[in-house]
Formats: sequence, C-alpha cells, structure tokens
Amino acid sequence: MKSKINKKLESAFANSCVRNILIDELNAFPLWYYCMKDMIRIKESANMMGGSYFNRNDIKYTSKRAGRWITHIFSKKYQDNTDVLFISRDRFVKIESVSDNLVSDSLFFSIISELSTQHPDINLNLLCKASPPKNLNIKAVNVDSYTKFSDLLNSAFFSVKKIIQWRINKYYLANRMNPDKSIDSHILYSLDSFFSLVNLGYYSIVDYCYYNALKKLNPRVVISNDDVLQFKPRSKNNYLKFITLQSSTISPSNETYQRKFIHEFGSESIRSDYFICQGEYFKKLKDYSNTSKKVVVMGQPRYDILAHASEIYDKSKIVMDLGLDPNKKIILWCTQTHGMSSEENISSINAVYNTMTSLKDEVQLVIKLHPSEDQDAPLYYDNTSYKPVILKKDVDTNALLYSCEMMITKNSTTAMEAVILNKPVIVLNLSGDPDQVNFVSEGVALGVYDQVDLFSATKKILDDNSILHEKREEYIKKYLYKIDGKATERVVNLIISLLDESKS
Repeated sequence: MKSKINKKLESAFANSCVRNILIDELNAFPLWYYCMKDMIRIKESANMMGGSYFNRNDIKYTSKRAGRWITHIFSKKYQDNTDVLFISRDRFVKIESVSDNLVSDSLFFSIISELSTQHPDINLNLLCKASPPKNLNIKAVNVDSYTKFSDLLNSAFFSVKKIIQWRINKYYLANRMNPDKSIDSHILYSLDSFFSLVNLGYYSIVDYCYYNALKKLNPRVVISNDDVLQFKPRSKNNYLKFITLQSSTISPSNETYQRKFIHEFGSESIRSDYFICQGEYFKKLKDYSNTSKKVVVMGQPRYDILAHASEIYDKSKIVMDLGLDPNKKIILWCTQTHGMSSEENISSINAVYNTMTSLKDEVQLVIKLHPSEDQDAPLYYDNTSYKPVILKKDVDTNALLYSCEMMITKNSTTAMEAVILNKPVIVLNLSGDPDQVNFVSEGVALGVYDQVDLFSATKKILDDNSILHEKREEYIKKYLYKIDGKATERVVNLIISLLDESKS
C-alpha cells in the first residue's frame, strides 16, 4: 500500500514543473500543503462514495463562507494577546461532568476546563470557522473575521497566476510525459481539480485568515484539532509552540501521502512541535509520516470523562428524559450517511429497520446522527417500516452509549467510546469494500457485511453481551493508552511547560 502510493506520487512530482508551481509560499502555509490536503480529501471522497468525488466547495458552504469574508472585510479585527489558542473543528456540544455542565468544544473541553480552573491567569482563546455559541466556556472568535479587502485581491491574483502556470504545463505532464499512463489518473485528476479558481481562491483566503488571526492574537502556544491543522503555520512569533491533538482514528494511507509531501517539499519549520497520540498504534503511524518533531502518547483527553461515567450518568434519568421505554433494551445506531453512497445508506437502513421489526418489543432503536450529516434525517424518515428515536448532533453521545445495551456503526470513533464503556459493537459495512477501521479484526466488534446477517449478530449479542469482552483491555492498551482519567492532566502539564519555556 505504502510503496504503491509513493510510486504514484513520485510519477507526478518527478517533473520539475509541478514542483515549481507548488513550492510557492502563501502566508501561513506553502501551496503544496493545500495540494496535499486536497489530494487526501479527493482520495477519501472516492473511498467513501464508491469511486465518485463529491465537491467540498458546494454552493451552500462556499456561499455562506464567502458571505462571511465579505461581511468582515471592513470590520474591526479582534486583537488580544493570547497565551493558549485552541483551533477548533466547530463541534460544540453540551458536556455533563462530575462537577459541572457546560457547552464547549467536543475535543478540547476538558483541557479548557482544567486550564481555566487551575490556571485562571492564563489567557485562553478559541479560533473556529463557524459562529461560536454564546454560552461557550472560553472566549472564541471566527477565523473569517480576520479577512481584509487586500487579501481578496491578492488571492484572486495568486489563483489566476497559478492556474495559468498549471495549464501551460498540464499538456506536457498528461501527454508527452505520460504516454504509457505511468502517472496515475487519480493524481492527474487531483492536480487538475486543485488548480481551479474556486479551489485556489478558497485556500488562499483561508490561508490569509489564519495568518492574520495568529498575528493579531499572538499566541505563545497553539493546540489544534488534527482535522483542521496538522502542520505549523508561519508566525511572526519565532517562539510559538504548536501542538496537534489527535481527534479520531488515523489513516495509514493519509500518513503515506503526508510523508511523501514532507519529503518532497517540507522543511523543519512546517512540522508541528508536538503531536499528541491517544495510543502506541497511532504513534507508529505519525513517526512514519514525520509531520511532527516529537510524537508523544498521552491518551485521549475527551475520554477522561468516561473513566467516571458511573458517577456522571444515571440511566433511568437518561431514559426518562428521552422518552424511552425503561422495559426495552436500547440499541444505539451512530450513523454516517454523509460518507456513504445512497445505495449503501438505503441498504443499511433497511437492514437495521428489518432487524428491529423482527425483534419486536424486545428492543428500541435510538439513532444518533453524525454532526456532518443532514440533521433533518430525510433518509431515515422516508423509510416508514419502523419508527426509531432520532437524535441530532447536540445530544450527549456518551450518555447514550452509557445507557445502551449495544451499538451499531460503520467506522465511527464512537465505537472506541463504546469499547471503553464495555458495550458490544456491531460494524455494519454493506459497501462491499474492506473495513476502514479495524474494530472487527481486533476482536472488539462483530462485522456484518450482508443485510441478512444483522439479525443473527444482534440476537447473538443481546443473548450474551460478554462475547466481545476478551480483547477489550488489549485493544485499549494498543489504541487508547489507558483510561485512567488523567490524559487531560498530561496534556495540560505539557502546555504549562511550554508556556514556562516561552517565558524564559
């Protein structure tokens, strides 16, 4: 797998024309960084959608964000000397803990809470792409608010220049250099897709926004969600320390892409100072990709709350609040319609609904929608053969996992949380492709790859919910380090040490 990807990328970058186009710097990042992100995005889209590519720059998203850029052109830029800046993925949730109930970022909530409580003198800020909730437990600002009129003009000029350069060299790359199809069609498609006015303009303006935000906020330590920024942006603060925190699973093929780009274009300055992994398995992948100067295993801070689940959650109260039947077993389905083909979605819904109908009054189905999918849930309501309880993204998933007897998913990281809480998992994968995450091969989930098998797998677990317990501890050690409730403390200690280092 790794050598195959490397060969494909080498065939594209063997020609100096591609390298010369991508080597140019923007402000926060060089252009190759955004090309790498785009190639990974298109690859993942093809994997999820069965060979087709869905466009991130859809009309609704692009129009909404462009509107914010225009709105903020002449607005006053928020400026505040910041000690620690969090870069968010815009997932804000209600958190129930032992001592408090709050609204916070889904990845950073425990770190923010610990720093606010134990170190109130430290100035915290959070940078996000959406409008943050008003009752958030940290000061937050929209990165788009740092747009300037000159950025729009410069982005347009830069994009047009790069498109012209690409089109001049595209024919040579695709035909003269590639008569035997040695350059993979996916790579050529990815490059051609990347060098579009919308794509380059989008990345260029986003780049300006991050650069301007870092300049105005002037943080000493940045801690970023790895789904947003994995690499260290350029800053006028030479002493800035950049930490990337793992948010979910890590794809080996994505790390291969990143390793190749770092090897071809990278410099020491763009690598993050620290990458915090949640387990040894992921550390090996990050060591291989070489995206960070130092990779450390500390566990997952957002899972600390699960170490105290019995102190926080009351199943009878949760069941009552959701209007569920206390006499029926709860099956939780954590869905992902946004990352599956329409055929797979329909097959999965039919399989789950038929199974629930066959189990009659023994169980009740609760569907927890993924934050990235349509929260109106049209696919689930269109099928009227069964009536589940459908819950949106702002519901506490941990509370649902604590209350259920078993959970179903395809490759969501909620399966990891279920394993932590000792809940049996079914991986429902009707795509015809191999599992993207190895829950089944590691022995902590049952795999269902045909609609007709879901009923028997569900019945098997309901009859004996201990059948997947044997590999649990081994899995946690490999992928989650340990669930001791102290991952937050370990991360906070690193942040404090870096702050002290910057003072000296």
